[in-house]
Amino acid sequence: MERRPPPSLRARVKAIATKRWLQYVVQVTRQSGYSVSSARRVLAGFVLATTSACQSTPQDFSGPRFVPETRTVATERAPSGAEKILYSFQNGSDGAFPRASLIVDKAGNLYGTADNAGGAENCSVHCGTVFELSPPATNGTRWQFTTLYAFTGGKDGGLPTGNVIFGPDGSLFGTTDVGGVDLKHNGKGVAFHLGFSGGRWKETVLHRFGQGTDSAYPHGGLVFDKRGNLYGTTALGGPGQCLGGCGNVYELSPPARSGAPWTETILHTFAGGTDGEWPQAGLVIDRAGRLFGTTEFGGFYSEFCGSGCGTAFELTPSGSGTTAGYAVIHRFQPGNAGDGALPLDPLTLDAKGNLFGTALEGLPNNPGYAGMAFELERSTGTSTWTEHVLYNFPQYTNDAAYSHAGLIFDGSGNLYGTSEVGGTSQNVGTAFKLIPPSASKHRWTDVILYAFNRAHLGAIYPQTNLVFGAGGLLYGTTPLGGSGSSHSCIMIKNKGCGTIFAVTP
Repeated sequence: MERRPPPSLRARVKAIATKRWLQYVVQVTRQSGYSVSSARRVLAGFVLATTSACQSTPQDFSGPRFVPETRTVATERAPSGAEKILYSFQNGSDGAFPRASLIVDKAGNLYGTADNAGGAENCSVHCGTVFELSPPATNGTRWQFTTLYAFTGGKDGGLPTGNVIFGPDGSLFGTTDVGGVDLKHNGKGVAFHLGFSGGRWKETVLHRFGQGTDSAYPHGGLVFDKRGNLYGTTALGGPGQCLGGCGNVYELSPPARSGAPWTETILHTFAGGTDGEWPQAGLVIDRAGRLFGTTEFGGFYSEFCGSGCGTAFELTPSGSGTTAGYAVIHRFQPGNAGDGALPLDPLTLDAKGNLFGTALEGLPNNPGYAGMAFELERSTGTSTWTEHVLYNFPQYTNDAAYSHAGLIFDGSGNLYGTSEVGGTSQNVGTAFKLIPPSASKHRWTDVILYAFNRAHLGAIYPQTNLVFGAGGLLYGTTPLGGSGSSHSCIMIKNKGCGTIFAVTP
């Protein structure tokens, strides 16, 4: 049975600043030995109390995915289902607490972000890094870690909580959750470009968020369209009446002259209520340029979901950079046929244009109390979407629980993901595989590829998508665990500054 946070934790969560609300929830919850899902319920109550304009009465009703790399790369292939830690963060110039998904290039190099440390001297928060991890040249040797850029937390940005993406020329694009002003006035985040020039990676800030009713705190990553425009979401901002705004979907258009600022266009401002609020994840884009995403809160309201259970939405930008159409395609309603609540990571598109994802929680004493995996299927020739619950995660040992990572496909149609809890009796997470049905169309089978554990400085509490990479293995990050011994990484129960790991499918 999951314990509820004590009053002292409730007070700490209620006191969080909007600039770092998610990171703070994770940190204080782990220090007290409780699950993130418990703290999110407290946070939802806090939001309910402070954003009454975003409520509604109870009702009855990422980025681009990367193809698996099949070219042979020298690496150690672990036995089936085994896990191998490739790198442990040390909270130094390398960063700490990686919370974003990785991407992989054709050579098997991994790229990602760490949202703490790095950058300015003596900087322990509001900084972070962008890094590369390269496969070993020969079997038995270590992977090579390189810090590509260290944020200062000032005008260049800080806390890169979203993943980076590749540009057409192999350069990197991403966002930071804060920064953009100076070291004294953290700022509300930036969109950035990292290009390799003169023997090193150099940052260019494309846009600084937080001016007036502008977007604020871009927690997720970016996606490109065919014309070179970038799209993303911000958790807060906009003229909405939520505390700090209910969040935006924005477009960044490249300048006509190289080096000039990019132009931001707000495509949609979330109003709260049934419209949704607080989009935490990035977007996914289909071949027609339509954007799809989720909001953590808003949508359907109930006693369980005091701030809303979350939504999935579709948005079609027009050629002029304004919204041609916005629609909520699903309002999550836990307890309704196994439906879940609180979607937190980007959706995944299949070849037919259907959407796949996970929701963090479900209704107590109902199927999917510990979350669920779902499909949203568009009816042919219509704008109607139907949800199919692929798998309800039960809240007990030996299965996945509380997944807020996105899903990825392999060539056979299997889905892969991570869960922050579940697995062994330690409940520190899993990497899992969902196998499609052979008979009934929407009943899938869950297979635990690896149950994470604290033994031998193991990786714990995975929160992000997996990605296929060198040797056909699955790669990911954890924000805790590993051999990092920095004082700021050692909590009451959990140790380590985070890891990069590989798991065999």
